[in-house]
Amino acid sequence: MWPACRLQARIVRALTYHLVGVVGTLPLRLLSSEQWRPPIDEDEWNALTGVWASWFGSFDEMSLYRPPQSDRTGFAGLLLKEGRGVGFVKSRPGWDFGPEAKLIETASRARSFTTPSLVGVSTGPEWSTMGLTALQRGLHSARLPTPPNAVAEEISGLLDQFIPPEPEHGHWMVMHGDMGPWNLRYLDDIGFILFDWELSRRAPPGADILFHTVASRAMRLGGASELRGLEEAARFWKAEIPRRFADTTDDQRLASEMLAGLRRLS
Repeated sequence: MWPACRLQARIVRALTYHLVGVVGTLPLRLLSSEQWRPPIDEDEWNALTGVWASWFGSFDEMSLYRPPQSDRTGFAGLLLKEGRGVGFVKSRPGWDFGPEAKLIETASRARSFTTPSLVGVSTGPEWSTMGLTALQRGLHSARLPTPPNAVAEEISGLLDQFIPPEPEHGHWMVMHGDMGPWNLRYLDDIGFILFDWELSRRAPPGADILFHTVASRAMRLGGASELRGLEEAARFWKAEIPRRFADTTDDQRLASEMLAGLRRLS
């Protein structure tokens, strides 16, 4: 669940990953912890865990994540059994996962990348939840060996039927919409792995590639994509990024570095 995009985080993650492989999880279990409490009402929590068990079978642990952005309510969870991921769930109050589920089902047929497959969607009176297959095991890299141009091109073709054209911008293409290093990773023997499709929409040609490149450079991950001829995409992101990353100090710092990268391209 931890993308570890920044340099310090990547170093800590790599050390932790290999340390656990040698000595097990005992050092992590010695860290201070708090008593477990469900993040929502107990009855709703029991209803959700029942749905997850019907999808993935039994699980004995869970790692929860709450987005810091105020407009992204709810939580995500990695379900574990004997230390191995058995499923991934997203839950939000009063949310319709239907449109995202359709995108995931179609994107799972891609050839240039893989994405966690849809397991199920459940809509309750208060909370909705969606289940996906767990990511492949291994040390995922946020640094890509090659630019993801083929990934962006295939997304546009696969998902074109699901997102209506923009009346004022007929040439705009479907994009993933959040193709930062936190959502696009690389794993040896697997290749590109892409997830989190809820921000997919239409945008100027090259928007996904430009977003990934300036985000990667801001995080000192490189980013060697050819960016000539993407002036319209740059204008799009100059307006969108300040709105997207306005909630936390870390997000604002990232946004400032990405905008500086866009200005250097002008």
